[in-house]
Amino acid sequence: MTIEKKDGTNIVVDVDDIVRTYFKEKVEPITQKIIDLSPFTVNFGTVSFGSSKTELVVISNVGTADLTFRIQKVDDDFIIDESDMDIVLPAGTEKIIKVVFMPRLADREYAQTAMIYTDADNGNQTLTMYGTSGKAQP
Repeated sequence: MTIEKKDGTNIVVDVDDIVRTYFKEKVEPITQKIIDLSPFTVNFGTVSFGSSKTELVVISNVGTADLTFRIQKVDDDFIIDESDMDIVLPAGTEKIIKVVFMPRLADREYAQTAMIYTDADNGNQTLTMYGTSGKAQP
């Protein structure tokens, strides 16, 4: 992700690496049930107004016990498969979740985060989504 500083220069930040490092260091010592998210950030690029693009996110239970999680429902520009329901993920397994970007307005940048809530002792994960809608066709 590129961030523009106040002086007009840009810096490049690897959000996936920062978030992954933070959550691994904070969560692993606490419990044996661990949730892993890949990728942490989905950049849909530019999607033509009136169409959609789908990306896949893998949620893994890399721990030794079942893990229950719930994906926060997000606004209508981003649609996450199976959001707002409890999902049980057995130890050592993974689940592929579809994430869809369907911009409702033309020529606009979008950003949204979705929390993935887990059992009380497992910490939460954040999925960040970005996308740009193309111009409206005449």
